[in-house]
Parts: sequence; C-alpha cells; structure tokens
Amino acid sequence: MNFISPFKHPSVMVFKGIIDSQENLYKFASFFGNPTDFYTDNRHYSKEKPWLFCLANESAKQYVGEGISNSSIGEYWHNDYGFRLDLPKYTMIRCVMIPPEGGQTLFADTLSAYEDLPFAIKMRLENLWAIRDSGGLSDKNVAHKLVMLHPIFNKKHLFFSYRHLNRFLNSRNEILDSDRDIELANYLKEHVTQEKYIFTHTWEPNDLVIWDNRCVMHRVNHHNFDNSLHPRWLERIVIKGDIVGKTID
Repeated sequence: MNFISPFKHPSVMVFKGIIDSQENLYKFASFFGNPTDFYTDNRHYSKEKPWLFCLANESAKQYVGEGISNSSIGEYWHNDYGFRLDLPKYTMIRCVMIPPEGGQTLFADTLSAYEDLPFAIKMRLENLWAIRDSGGLSDKNVAHKLVMLHPIFNKKHLFFSYRHLNRFLNSRNEILDSDRDIELANYLKEHVTQEKYIFTHTWEPNDLVIWDNRCVMHRVNHHNFDNSLHPRWLERIVIKGDIVGKTID
C-alpha cells in the first residue's frame, strides 16, 4: 500500500489512490472506531449518510448533489470539533476534486512542538487549561488541558485552538487573561506554526489523508486559486473520541 508518514511520530498518514467512493471511505474509517454522527448539529451530508461531512466550494456544489456542503472553512489553525468535550480521535479526508493548483491542507505537529519547548515554559503550562467557546452547542464555554498525554504515543503534546487561545484556566478554575498570559498565548501560536513543524499536502483525486486530531492542527489554503472557477471537493469522516474537556461558566 502506497502511503507516507511525514512527521517523526505517525500522526499524519497519506494514502494514494486507495479510496474511490463514499461507501469505501466509511468502511475504511470504521476500522479506526465509530464515525461521528453530524446529523444532530445539521452539518451532515444527508440523512442517509449522517457520518459524512462534505467540503465543497461554490464551483463544486454542482457536482455534490443533494447533500449539504460547506465551503471555504478552516482557514485558521484548528483541531476538528475542538470545542467538544469528547474530542475526536482521528479525521480522515478523501479528495474528490481539486483545483489545478492550490487548495493544499497544512498540518502542524504539536507533539514535536511540545518536545522542543524550553523546560521553564513546559513547567508553566503544566496545570493550565485552554478556554474556547462551545461552537454554539452549549451556553457554557469548554476547556481542555493545554498539555495532554497522548494515550498511544505516551508523549505529551499541546492542544489549543489557534484562533481562540487568549485565555487560560488554572488548576483552581481561575480565568487568566493578563498581558503576561496573552504574551504566552502568542508565543505558543508562533512556536507551533514554525515551518519545521509543518507538513503541506498537495491533493490529488482519491488521496486519503488520516491524522490524529488530538495532536495535529490543520488549516486549508484557500488563497491561491479562484473558488468561483475551480472546484474543490473533499469528503470527511471524524472518529469519536473520549471525554477530555470540561465546561466552565
């Protein structure tokens, strides 16, 4: 089987030309766990396929059919459904159509990024939680440990939402948002997105990319092609994970 694993830890894997349909994507995904049902939050592809999330820009919608699609999302660094208490384990995406150039997806390795942090910063982060909004699913915000221990690699990694990282919660459930804390947040954002931690994937039809959503952030590059002229159509399945977050008032 033709695949690559670009990071030191096998947290991203790229398979070439092995999945050619939505049904085969579902079968493959099911080996990794239970796919998330998007039907309850109206982000599904169709009632018949509530596990499928379709990423299609305006030019691709003519090909997608009756299914709901979402275009031009994910331009900032993020983890899929990082606002959920039950953080998804894995994301897998199949490429259906892609512009002649551009439309890449970038991945950031937060395992290696944590390993390279100075010891003093690691100690400062150890008991902090990162706060973000609940994505409209609750009237309460959600917090996750800023440093998590990966259950498979048995290594620590960073976890935060790039766009929302501006407040921390300490072990006493006190919200920290001083200038010193904002400076720390900006430092982490710049550190994690250094070029040495980034893998950029240029899609081809029937590519399948799987990544560990817990220790890999990603974003899409929408800026180097014309969404109105060039179809970009990807299909995504997200595998359910464990409850690792908590709600805060």
